[in-house]
Amino acid sequence: MSITSLIKLGIAVFTLGIGAYAFFLPKAAARFTGLSGSADSPRGMSEVRAVLGGAFIGAGLLPFLYGNTGAVGLGVIYLAIGITRTLSIARLDQDRSPSSLISVGSEYLFAALLILLPW
Repeated sequence: MSITSLIKLGIAVFTLGIGAYAFFLPKAAARFTGLSGSADSPRGMSEVRAVLGGAFIGAGLLPFLYGNTGAVGLGVIYLAIGITRTLSIARLDQDRSPSSLISVGSEYLFAALLILLPW
Protein backbone atom coordinates (compact mmCIF):
# COMPACT_ATOMS: atom_id res chain seq x y z
CA MET A 1 0.00 0.00 0.00
CA SER A 2 1.36 3.42 -0.94
CA ILE A 3 1.98 6.30 1.45
CA THR A 4 -0.76 8.32 -0.26
CA SER A 5 -3.26 5.50 0.29
CA LEU A 6 -2.27 5.41 3.95
CA ILE A 7 -2.78 9.19 4.22
CA LYS A 8 -6.24 8.88 2.69
CA LEU A 9 -7.17 5.98 4.95
CA GLY A 10 -5.81 7.90 7.94
CA ILE A 11 -8.16 10.79 7.15
CA ALA A 12 -10.99 8.26 6.81
CA VAL A 13 -10.16 6.78 10.24
CA PHE A 14 -10.08 10.31 11.71
CA THR A 15 -13.50 10.98 10.15
CA LEU A 16 -14.85 7.72 11.58
CA GLY A 17 -13.49 8.78 14.97
CA ILE A 18 -15.35 12.09 14.80
CA GLY A 19 -18.53 10.23 13.92
CA ALA A 20 -18.09 7.68 16.71
CA TYR A 21 -17.37 10.47 19.21
CA ALA A 22 -20.58 12.27 18.23
CA PHE A 23 -22.60 9.05 18.26
CA PHE A 24 -21.40 7.70 21.60
CA LEU A 25 -20.77 11.01 23.40
CA PRO A 26 -23.31 13.43 21.90
CA LYS A 27 -23.27 15.85 24.85
CA ALA A 28 -19.49 16.19 24.67
CA ALA A 29 -19.61 16.54 20.88
CA ALA A 30 -22.30 19.22 21.16
CA ARG A 31 -20.19 21.19 23.65
CA PHE A 32 -17.06 20.81 21.50
CA THR A 33 -18.81 22.09 18.38
CA GLY A 34 -20.56 24.96 20.12
CA LEU A 35 -23.96 23.29 19.93
CA SER A 36 -24.23 22.85 23.69
CA GLY A 37 -27.88 23.92 23.72
CA SER A 38 -28.61 20.98 21.44
CA ALA A 39 -27.59 18.56 24.16
CA ASP A 40 -30.32 19.81 26.48
CA SER A 41 -33.17 17.95 24.80
CA PRO A 42 -33.72 14.42 23.48
CA ARG A 43 -34.40 15.90 20.03
CA GLY A 44 -31.11 17.81 20.10
CA MET A 45 -29.21 14.71 21.20
CA SER A 46 -30.82 12.74 18.38
CA GLU A 47 -29.71 15.37 15.86
CA VAL A 48 -26.11 15.37 17.13
CA ARG A 49 -25.99 11.57 16.96
CA ALA A 50 -27.61 11.39 13.51
CA VAL A 51 -26.09 14.36 11.72
CA LEU A 52 -22.64 14.54 13.26
CA GLY A 53 -22.34 10.89 14.20
CA GLY A 54 -24.12 9.10 11.39
CA ALA A 55 -22.99 11.34 8.56
CA PHE A 56 -19.34 11.29 9.60
CA ILE A 57 -19.37 7.52 10.15
CA GLY A 58 -20.89 7.02 6.70
CA ALA A 59 -18.48 9.44 5.06
CA GLY A 60 -15.50 7.85 6.80
CA LEU A 61 -16.48 4.42 5.49
CA LEU A 62 -16.42 5.54 1.84
CA PRO A 63 -12.69 4.94 1.18
CA PHE A 64 -12.86 1.53 2.85
CA LEU A 65 -15.84 0.50 0.74
CA TYR A 66 -14.93 2.09 -2.61
CA GLY A 67 -11.18 2.72 -2.56
CA ASN A 68 -10.00 5.85 -4.32
CA THR A 69 -13.48 6.68 -5.62
CA GLY A 70 -14.71 6.71 -2.02
CA ALA A 71 -11.71 8.79 -0.96
CA VAL A 72 -12.53 11.37 -3.63
CA GLY A 73 -16.15 11.34 -2.43
CA LEU A 74 -14.97 11.99 1.13
CA GLY A 75 -12.78 14.79 -0.25
CA VAL A 76 -15.77 16.40 -1.94
CA ILE A 77 -17.65 16.23 1.37
CA TYR A 78 -14.77 17.97 3.15
CA LEU A 79 -14.59 20.56 0.35
CA ALA A 80 -18.32 21.29 0.70
CA ILE A 81 -17.96 21.61 4.48
CA GLY A 82 -14.96 23.94 4.00
CA ILE A 83 -16.80 26.14 1.50
CA THR A 84 -19.83 26.33 3.78
CA ARG A 85 -17.65 27.21 6.77
CA THR A 86 -15.82 29.85 4.69
CA LEU A 87 -19.16 31.49 3.88
CA SER A 88 -20.02 31.36 7.58
CA ILE A 89 -16.70 32.93 8.56
CA ALA A 90 -16.61 35.58 5.84
CA ARG A 91 -20.23 36.64 5.41
CA LEU A 92 -23.05 34.79 7.08
CA ASP A 93 -22.08 34.49 10.74
CA GLN A 94 -18.69 36.20 10.85
CA ASP A 95 -17.42 33.49 13.19
CA ARG A 96 -13.68 34.06 13.28
CA SER A 97 -13.01 31.94 16.34
CA PRO A 98 -9.70 30.04 16.37
CA SER A 99 -11.65 26.78 16.33
CA SER A 100 -13.47 27.71 13.12
CA LEU A 101 -10.27 28.89 11.43
CA ILE A 102 -8.46 25.67 12.34
CA SER A 103 -11.44 23.63 11.17
CA VAL A 104 -11.68 25.33 7.79
CA GLY A 105 -7.95 24.92 7.20
CA SER A 106 -8.19 21.23 8.08
CA GLU A 107 -11.20 20.75 5.83
CA TYR A 108 -9.45 22.26 2.81
CA LEU A 109 -6.29 20.26 3.54
CA PHE A 110 -8.23 17.01 3.82
CA ALA A 111 -10.18 17.82 0.64
CA ALA A 112 -6.99 18.51 -1.31
CA LEU A 113 -5.25 15.35 -0.08
CA LEU A 114 -8.27 13.13 -0.71
CA ILE A 115 -9.09 14.54 -4.14
CA LEU A 116 -5.65 15.22 -5.60
CA LEU A 117 -3.36 12.48 -4.28
CA PRO A 118 -3.19 9.22 -6.21
CA TRP A 119 -4.34 6.03 -4.50
